[in-house]
Amino acid sequence: MLRSQPINAIWGLRSIIHREALCGQQLISSECTDQDKPSHAFEPPPTSPTYIVRKKGMELLHDPWYNKGTAFPAAERERLGLRGLIPPRLLDMDVQMRRFMEDYQAPRELIPPEDAKLGGVTNEMARRWKVLQELHDRNETLYFKVLVDNFEEMAPIVYTPTVGWVCVNYHHLLTRPRGMFFSFQDKGEMAAMVWNWPQNEVSAIVVTDGSRILGLGDLGVNGLGIPVGKLDLYCAAAGLSPSNMLSIMIDSHCVLLPGERALLGTAVDTQA
Repeated sequence: MLRSQPINAIWGLRSIIHREALCGQQLISSECTDQDKPSHAFEPPPTSPTYIVRKKGMELLHDPWYNKGTAFPAAERERLGLRGLIPPRLLDMDVQMRRFMEDYQAPRELIPPEDAKLGGVTNEMARRWKVLQELHDRNETLYFKVLVDNFEEMAPIVYTPTVGWVCVNYHHLLTRPRGMFFSFQDKGEMAAMVWNWPQNEVSAIVVTDGSRILGLGDLGVNGLGIPVGKLDLYCAAAGLSPSNMLSIMIDSHCVLLPGERALLGTAVDTQA
């Protein structure tokens, strides 16, 4: 449940209403004076609406009515079984909207000239990756059939070299979290957090800390694209079950150098 009802405000409101009633009826004429009467109607402080959520974990994240992406505060992540299922850094709706608008208003060219160093990734390769991920989000069964039947053509799109561009831009490209996220703040609690993962059986795990991603530097949580792409290849090439794969990001701080953009993890800004 998501509840944000301040108890003190409720008791304060009851007290004021009770006092107004006594003054209005003049039941305590010796105690209630004109100074005690309110000068204007009481207006309770604005509060966010309260919703009752009957879903938890991955089921909640896949529900567009209630999913808030990375905007879930720590208390809601704990209550709703979301710890480890979304990036650790809290990014409110304003930040998410700004990033969406940047993507919405961006020119058709996905890869600007200054990113030409990303191993020869072209705009067409980036476009094809986005098309595949949209299919992966809505129909995973069809996604892997397409990948298996067109493996030689699509392997460079799902993994290197395209995955380098994906990791650099992952904070803009993330639509549905895949895998689990652990940060230094979760020390001593990881064993409990793994129960939030929806599958009981895991056959293969790929772990990264986001550092030294394809020679691109420390990308923090953005580096999750590497284990996700690698496990997709394992499933298509080796016949492993996608439901038994687990990508893990160990977020041990991403150091932001001057001029670098904020990513999804617990970044340390050297400009601060």
